[in-house]
Amino acid sequence: MSPKIKLWLSTHSYLLFFLLISIWFMGFVSYTSPLFYFDYSPDNNCFFTVGKALMHGVLPYRDVFEQKGPYVYLMHGIAYLMSSRSLLGMLPFETLSSFLSMYIVYKIARMFTFHLAACAIAIFIPVFQLFHPYYNYGDTVESLLFPAMLALIYTLLKGDQNRFTIPRRLWCLQAFWSV
Repeated sequence: MSPKIKLWLSTHSYLLFFLLISIWFMGFVSYTSPLFYFDYSPDNNCFFTVGKALMHGVLPYRDVFEQKGPYVYLMHGIAYLMSSRSLLGMLPFETLSSFLSMYIVYKIARMFTFHLAACAIAIFIPVFQLFHPYYNYGDTVESLLFPAMLALIYTLLKGDQNRFTIPRRLWCLQAFWSV
């Protein structure tokens, strides 16, 4: 293994830990996991149907209607391409959402405390993100947007520390997620 890779892994091993925790939590909590036979939520199946239609050239909001935004349908369309007969394709998106939530909370906590405490705080985030009334067994838009809301909080806190001189890339990222 190259020395650069070893150095990066030694300083960023917490990211691998966050990823493993995300995979573990989603494997046991989400109905999109292969451990569950069927996701009976009507919303998830509607999103999947619109995403599937999108992948077949049908225009959302004109030919098929559901009230969520285009990113939700695009994600479900990509999930359809990964697994055309189930919502298993949504599992990577949910895992990524959980991972990004932990990473952004780590970054927020790191602004105020040391590395180990920030990691400990970030590890508890899946418990709050996957709380039953809000998560409801997987594939909810709210849980997928959790990293976007945390990123906004991080941007505002970072701006507060820097006398509200926020880099353009952070503004662009917030604009992209708000659409």
